[in-house]
Amino acid sequence: MFSFEMTSPPVSHFLKAAAGVEKGAQKPGHEVEGTVTLKHIYEIAKIKKEDSSMKNVPLRSVCRSVIASARGMGIEVVPGRDADT
Repeated sequence: MFSFEMTSPPVSHFLKAAAGVEKGAQKPGHEVEGTVTLKHIYEIAKIKKEDSSMKNVPLRSVCRSVIASARGMGIEVVPGRDADT
């Protein structure tokens, strides 16, 4: 017998959707491909926290991981309500 578990899409999928981009930057750290807010980060982290591998990980740590992924893709994280502010 086997077990099949569905998980949420990768963080990169959510970040690209929130930033409105098709792919990450070619040179992360040197160019900004898009922008997301801390609210986006929080919402993505809440979704990822539901995965079985993240059940015992604090939400704050998941948020930090999502922020690190965003930076690695060349997506800037801004504190404002809108990505334009």
